[in-house]
Amino acid sequence: MTVDKVLLVPAFSLALAACGGAAPPATPTGTSARASSQVAGASTSASPKASESEESEAQGKPVQLGQLTFNNHGTDDLTGKSQADLEADDFYFDGTFLRGSPGQKITLKLGNEGKAEHNFSVESQRLDMDVQPGASAQVQVTFPQSGALLFFCKYHHAQGMEGELLTGNASPQAVAPPSASGGAATTAGATTSSGNSPRAGSGY
Repeated sequence: MTVDKVLLVPAFSLALAACGGAAPPATPTGTSARASSQVAGASTSASPKASESEESEAQGKPVQLGQLTFNNHGTDDLTGKSQADLEADDFYFDGTFLRGSPGQKITLKLGNEGKAEHNFSVESQRLDMDVQPGASAQVQVTFPQSGALLFFCKYHHAQGMEGELLTGNASPQAVAPPSASGGAATTAGATTSSGNSPRAGSGY
């Protein structure tokens, strides 16, 4: 009787050891969890970089073309349109480069969303329109037959507040800077909804 009890104890111990050995190791599970965590972390960390890139693009960067600096806020394709909105802000036009077809006439509704008074001038077309903060005005412009034509704010063009009318596939390019007066001799094809009178000639 005593011998049988002694023999049963090792047999029972072997059975327990066999059951314990069949249990799956804990290490792979921990490794999988860490791998999943790393993948999730990689996906999360990529988002801020994309946001920073979009923010940088939205803010725009100055573009130097010849003697002029343009605070670049993008290109708007206005081909085939008879009217469009143009935002004037501190201190840029949005869009900065406007694309159209040769000789296309278009009415631009200028909205001043900045805190300073701004202006829209095209010397060769005798346009010189002031727009007070929060106000709007309309001007009719004509795209050149080819190349690029400068438009600018006569008060802030030295700070990069200028743009170009681009014809067809023309790229933004160097053009002649504004005259010393900084504005047009007279104003034509311009109206205002703010009660402002278009200013002529003096540039002030």
